[in-house]
Amino acid sequence: MPEDQAHIANFLGSTKDLFCVITVDGHFSYFTDSVSEILKVSREDLATKTIFDLMSPLDVGRTREELQLVVEGNSVTLDNRFGPEEDTVWISWNLFAIDNAIYAIGRNMTEVHTDRQTLEVAQNRLRLLHQATSDPNQTLGEKIERVLNLGNLQLNMETAVVTYMKDDTYTIVRCKTEDPRFEKGKELDVKQTFDSVVLQVGNLVGIQDVKNSVYDEHPAHGVTKFESYIAIPLYVDGEISGVLSFASKRAQPEDFAVTDYDFVRLMGQWVSSSLALLSANKQIAYTAAIVGSSEDAIIGQDKEGLITTWNKGAEKLLQYSADEIIGKHFSLLVPEAKKEVADDTLRKLLKGENVEHYDSLRRKKDGSLVDVSVAISPIHDEEKEIVGASSVLRDITREKQIDKAKTEFVSLASHQLRTPLSAINWYAELLRDGEAGKMTKQQKEFVDEIFVGNQRMVKLVNELLNVSRVDFGNFSIDPIKVDVLDVSHSVIKELVPVITKKKLNVEEKYGAKQIMYLADPNILRIVIQNLVSNAVKYTPDKGKVIVKIEEKKKENSLLIEVSDTGYGIPKEQQDQIFSKLFRADNVLEMDTVGTGLGLYVLKSVVEESGGSVSFESVENEGTTFTVLLPLGGMKPKEGGKSLSQVTP
Repeated sequence: MPEDQAHIANFLGSTKDLFCVITVDGHFSYFTDSVSEILKVSREDLATKTIFDLMSPLDVGRTREELQLVVEGNSVTLDNRFGPEEDTVWISWNLFAIDNAIYAIGRNMTEVHTDRQTLEVAQNRLRLLHQATSDPNQTLGEKIERVLNLGNLQLNMETAVVTYMKDDTYTIVRCKTEDPRFEKGKELDVKQTFDSVVLQVGNLVGIQDVKNSVYDEHPAHGVTKFESYIAIPLYVDGEISGVLSFASKRAQPEDFAVTDYDFVRLMGQWVSSSLALLSANKQIAYTAAIVGSSEDAIIGQDKEGLITTWNKGAEKLLQYSADEIIGKHFSLLVPEAKKEVADDTLRKLLKGENVEHYDSLRRKKDGSLVDVSVAISPIHDEEKEIVGASSVLRDITREKQIDKAKTEFVSLASHQLRTPLSAINWYAELLRDGEAGKMTKQQKEFVDEIFVGNQRMVKLVNELLNVSRVDFGNFSIDPIKVDVLDVSHSVIKELVPVITKKKLNVEEKYGAKQIMYLADPNILRIVIQNLVSNAVKYTPDKGKVIVKIEEKKKENSLLIEVSDTGYGIPKEQQDQIFSKLFRADNVLEMDTVGTGLGLYVLKSVVEESGGSVSFESVENEGTTFTVLLPLGGMKPKEGGKSLSQVTP
C-alpha cells in the first residue's frame, strides 16, 4: 500500500466512517472493518464481490457512470443504497482517484434518510388531511367520511369507525367500511369491541397482530375477527366522548410506525373538534327551536361563515335540508348584489359592533329570490368570546306586496289629486286678487284659509309622490355643476319669515366663498331644505341654527351639517327617525303639522346618490344632522322622474 494510502487508512480506521479502495469494475482492493460492519457483509464476501453486487440494483448504472468520472480526475459525491429493501443502509460517498485507484470515504446516512422519509410521509399525510377537511362546499359529515377513508388508505385498514358514548349507549356516529356489521346509528356493546381497551387506558392504542398479542383472548377478537387495530379516544370538553378507530382482518406486516401514531392523533384531534362542533350545533338548534318556534328561519354560522345550524323554518323558506347545507358557506344563500352588505354585516358583528336588523334578499335552492327581514346576533362561548352568528330570517314577501300595493295606490291617488288641487289653488288666487269682485273681510279670511289649506294638501301630495318614486326607485339623478352655497342661501332666504318671527340666530359656516359640486340641483335642494327647515321648525324662539358646508378632502366627501338648539329626539325613538310617517312624541305635542316623510325621502336619495346621513341628538338640547356626499359628485341614475320640490 502506498504511504499516503496507509496514512488515510490509519486515520479512518479509528473512526466510524467507511474507507475502501476499489477498481473501476468495483472490486475492493482495500477496506476498513467499518465497511464490513456497516454493510453487514463478511470480509470474505468483500474480497470476492464487487461493490455493485452489494448495492441496490437501482443505483448500479448511475454508480458506474460516476466511477468513470472519478477515473478521469473528478471528485464525486454519491449516495448509495445497500442491503435488502426492508433493511436498507444508506451510504454517502466522497470519491477521488490516486494513482489509478479509486478512494471511497463513506458515512452511514441511514438515520438521516429514514428521518427524511418519515418527515415526507408526515408532510404528505398532513397535506391530505388538510385537503379532506378544508372544502367549504362539503358538510361536516362529508368531511368526517373523507377523513375516515383517508385513514383506511394510509394505515392499510378496511374499517374506520367514529363512535359516540352517552350514558349507557355506545353508538356509531360515522363509519367507512364494506363490513355490513357496521353502519351509522347502530348501537354497540362496548365490551365486545377493542374500543373498551382505549377507553380503559384513555390513550392511543395500536395492535399490529392481535393473534400474537395479549389481546388474543379479548372478546372483541372473536366477535369482530379483527387482526390489527389502532385507535384513539375522542375528547369533548375534557371528557372522553367516543373513539376513532381503524381496523383490519389482516395483521400488519410490521409494527405501527411513529408516523402512524402521529397521524391517528391528528385525525383524532380533528374529529374531536368536529364532535364538539356537532354538540354545540345541537345545543344551538335546541335553543333555536325554543326561540324560533314560529316559521322564521334560524341559521347559525361560525366565524368563517360556515353554516352550523339550520332549523325547520330555514328548510321551508330556503328549500335546503340541514344535511345538505350544514358545513357550507352562508354566501351560497346570498345573491351577488347583496354579498357586500352581508359580508360587512358579519364583519361588524364579529368585531362586537351593534348591528341593526335590515331587509334583504336570499337565494333559495331552486335559484329564486325571497324578500327577508334579517335579524343577526352574536354567538358567545363560555369565555364570552364571539364564536359565530345567529341569523333569524323572516319572510316579508307578503309585506312587500302590500307595501307595493299601498305605494302604487298612493302614487295613483296623488296624481289624481294634483289636478283638482291645482284648480283650487288657481281659483283661490283669483278670488284673493279680486278677479271675481271685491270681497268682504270675512269672505277674504275664508278664501285665505282655503288657500293655506290647499297649499298644505299640495305639499302632502308632493311628498307622497316623492315617497312612491323613492320606494319604486323610479326617480332620476342628473348631476350638473352647482354652487352648493347658492342653494343653501336660497333655502335660508325662503325661511326668513319664520326665522324672523321666532327670532332665531342662523349662522352660516362655509369652507369657501363658492363650492362647485356635481349634483342634481333638485335633489341637493331637497337635502338642504329638509335639514334646514326641520332645524328652524323644531327650534324654540331665540334658539340657534348652524348651517355648515365644506369639502372634506381627507374623507373624500362633501359635508353638509345642520345643527340646532331645538327640542331634540327622544333616545328611545331615535332608531325610528328615518322611518316613513314617523314623528317624535315630543314634537307632536307642540306641532300637529307635518307628515313624517321628509327624512325618509332624504335618507333614500342621499344613499342612492352614494352618500350617507347620520345624526346626534339629546332631548331638549338639540340635534345635529350630518350628510356626507362623495366629493366626486352624485352617482347618476337614469330611467325615472324628477322628485317634486316641497315648499317648507
